[in-house]
Amino acid sequence: MWETGDRFDAVKAAELALLDSEVRRDPDRVRELLHPEFVEIGRSGRRWTRSATIAALESEHERVAPETDEWSFNEVSLSLVLVTYRITGGAGSSRHASLWDVSGAVPMIRYHQGTLIRSDDVERISVDRPEIVCICGSARFLPQMRDVNRDLTLSGVIVLAPGEAEGVVSVEQKTVLDALHLRKIDLADRVLVVNPGGYIGESAGREIAYARAAGKAVSFTDPA
Repeated sequence: MWETGDRFDAVKAAELALLDSEVRRDPDRVRELLHPEFVEIGRSGRRWTRSATIAALESEHERVAPETDEWSFNEVSLSLVLVTYRITGGAGSSRHASLWDVSGAVPMIRYHQGTLIRSDDVERISVDRPEIVCICGSARFLPQMRDVNRDLTLSGVIVLAPGEAEGVVSVEQKTVLDALHLRKIDLADRVLVVNPGGYIGESAGREIAYARAAGKAVSFTDPA
């Protein structure tokens, strides 16, 4: 039976904590909230383990906590509570389902899944304009990224590629370029990671985590 009572406040507070940027980037705090057997199916369809989730969240950029509503709770057993809710925001709306183990002193999440909501506006945009793809990847793969950019552009896709600058780039300039690329991810319909040999650098890893947190589909040229 679905309910919305106050007796689920501890579970809701724990779920909201996992949406908070400060908590997400604190590995010890996240470990307290994730069950040892935790698994997540992300909005891109990727399966995330507990260890992979903790590592990705630790490198995540600071973000504004999303708006949530439509909370419902279902006590499926004495020790398990199923939670569903909706996230809304500039990155797009999505519905989420989490299974919480409440048998211990504090709730621990065992399973989570998010599904992007395809609104009428999104469907209309996809018909009225070409797809927008943001390319991510290590700077060592700039030639490969240029090739991917060319192929996508010739196929009718709008491509948002990493900024390039000749000569030496200062730390401050790199910070600006990194922040600018995150804005490109915000504008994109999906993200394509150029990763020959499966290599993912530190900066690309942060961009992937950012894209997934924003609900963007992420794919790779090579198995990651």
